[in-house]
Amino acid sequence: MLKINPSRNSGKKVLMFKFLFLVLFGVMVVSLMGYGGNYLDVGNDPMKLYVKKITRIEVSERYQFEAFSITGNYIGFTYGNEKEKKLETIICNKDGKFYKRLNGIGIIKWVNDDNKIIGYDFTKNIIIFDIRTGKKRILPINFNNTKGGTYNMFRNSFMFVYEGKDNELYEYDIEKGKINFLYNSNYKEIKPIALSKNEIGYLEFKFKKSTIIKIWRVNLRNKKKTKIYEFESSYPYAYSFYTRNKKAIVIFEKKNGYICIGDMNGNLLFRVKIRIWDDEDRGIRTIDQLDYNYLALSPNGKILAISSVGMSDFEESDEGVENVKYEIADIVILNSSNKNKVKFLPEEGEQNKHSYELVKAWSPSGDRIIYLDAKDNRYYIMKIGVKR
Repeated sequence: MLKINPSRNSGKKVLMFKFLFLVLFGVMVVSLMGYGGNYLDVGNDPMKLYVKKITRIEVSERYQFEAFSITGNYIGFTYGNEKEKKLETIICNKDGKFYKRLNGIGIIKWVNDDNKIIGYDFTKNIIIFDIRTGKKRILPINFNNTKGGTYNMFRNSFMFVYEGKDNELYEYDIEKGKINFLYNSNYKEIKPIALSKNEIGYLEFKFKKSTIIKIWRVNLRNKKKTKIYEFESSYPYAYSFYTRNKKAIVIFEKKNGYICIGDMNGNLLFRVKIRIWDDEDRGIRTIDQLDYNYLALSPNGKILAISSVGMSDFEESDEGVENVKYEIADIVILNSSNKNKVKFLPEEGEQNKHSYELVKAWSPSGDRIIYLDAKDNRYYIMKIGVKR
């Protein structure tokens, strides 16, 4: 996998709470796209995007970006260190200004509300926390005995797998306060995707010489399942994003370095091959695995932002983009419906100050990209506009 170490001090910041979070959520990332506030539709032409303003976020570099709120009005960052006995979350507004500090709490996701988060505490309990009132509800779910969890915005529940029961999917109903059994898989590993109130998707992993991944959608009423995708990969990577109309789009990696974007109806929207420069061989080689820590999908589901760290060639699989050379660590803007257009942000003239960008997320409002500048190891907000 392409690895990036943006700070010489970052090794000291590998935290147990961060590790537990990653184990719990595995490879599933759910970016909840909300409906409130002003919304900028970035369209489907990346060449029309431009940078309006770049602002440094007022949090320390040791905090890890975790999640946008449902409307995109707030941003959550968490820092945890077991040796220091420290765990806290900082909430900033959409422009990066400090809003509130939550001591003893790590953030996972917002819960269909800009004022409530699902998170965890020092004892590794999963909790619901109201950032206005400070009220905390401890759920009967713990990092020690669960994994593969994700929030289901359609059912207002937390889906998870019990440790030792890797093929059984459960949910905690937040409103009713009870645990429900959802589905049983024949595969050892499953990762859930929320689709609607009566339907879920999930990934199955089967490990042999390479990894066989199947993506299914399941009707929870009659338990009927439909296979959407089956592919072979070098590693079980697949992320789900939610567009503004709450349609799930899956970004996954196929064998031989292809990144694919598809919807949950089985339509393959985008297929592209990433290649990087090999310093030892002084040549181009296809990467086996992508680093999904530096990838974001626009809320209209049409434009993808990827950090180009370590890459020197971008090649469309069948048509369009080929042999596009660029400097290391730009933000590459791609379009799933118009494959032959590529744009780099920030644009020429802005890159001297901001030239090592690791994209983290696209805001639900569509007008902001948050990224980590590895030169100074600080977070920035890139406010973007669309040329009409």
